[in-house]
Amino acid sequence: LTTAGLAAKAAGESFAYGLSPTSWTELTDGIPQLAALARMALTVACIWVVLRPERVIDPVTRAAALGLPAAAVATLGLSRGEGNLVLLGYAAGIGHALAMAVWFGGLALLVRVVLSGPGEIDLVHAVTGFSRLANVAIGVTVVTGGIQLWRLDGGEILTTGHGRVILLKSLVVAGMVFVGVAARQWAMANLARADHMPAASAARLRRA
Repeated sequence: LTTAGLAAKAAGESFAYGLSPTSWTELTDGIPQLAALARMALTVACIWVVLRPERVIDPVTRAAALGLPAAAVATLGLSRGEGNLVLLGYAAGIGHALAMAVWFGGLALLVRVVLSGPGEIDLVHAVTGFSRLANVAIGVTVVTGGIQLWRLDGGEILTTGHGRVILLKSLVVAGMVFVGVAARQWAMANLARADHMPAASAARLRRA
């Protein structure tokens, strides 16, 4: 849908026009447009991983299985070509997208798989390991988001539509960070010496 919308905009046509892959040849005028094409191709290539998820832990295929979705996510950081210091914006955008993917992807894995019920020491290690990784991901997300906010809006946060949306987003992220830090502190305090994951602990963390 994103690729179709960009193609329609580039051609000055309706959205229906952009739904045809033949219209995507219009996306050659800049890095954001080329990134959309690359993201489309990389997302399709990710089917190779989806069909056989064990490729992620196979030493032979691990690099490619992790690299394909990571590259697809990284192209999101190339979608904003306006503003000052564009190269800095691209670098910050890539870091922002990857950090958010690690954060949200890790949370999704915890909720849907790890914390689906009680378990042994491997579940404890998964929760505590992600708690440490999440701190880094949150830090990168906040710093790179701040760079983009400064680059795109400067001191006009409240006077531009984009600035107000980003301010609202920042408040939501701040709430999420608060919950995440609280959950991490609880996990570290209660699971530091644990040798298994009780059902009550799994349920409490899953709700958080």
